[in-house]
Amino acid sequence: MFEPIILVFMGIVVGVLVVAMFMPIFSLSSAVKSSG
Repeated sequence: MFEPIILVFMGIVVGVLVVAMFMPIFSLSSAVKSSG
């Protein structure tokens, strides 16, 4: 009964972690492209 809630919660946590990891990469790549 609680499995769907756990899956949704885990999905949100993983999504936040992925976004937090990729945001600096995108910002650095855009800065490098704009400067060079």
